[in-house]
Amino acid sequence: MTSLDLGFERRAERTVLTRRLFRWPFVVMRPFRLDREPAHMATVIVQSSSGALQRGDCLTQRIEVGAEAAAHVTTQGATAV
Repeated sequence: MTSLDLGFERRAERTVLTRRLFRWPFVVMRPFRLDREPAHMATVIVQSSSGALQRGDCLTQRIEVGAEAAAHVTTQGATAV
């Protein structure tokens, strides 16, 4: 299973988060609007509850953004490796 799987689509005048699947150590916050341009862009903060990557960790991510959608995916800060 993918550790983080996000999907975004454009619906009318905004981008919405249509798929939000995750497992430890990821935590995904609710999408919000951060920037005025582009006005339809959704911002999502992905957090790690583990604090660091450890030997043997295998974290996979899939992020899909549909046609004419705009997504800003960021983290809470630096991750210790």
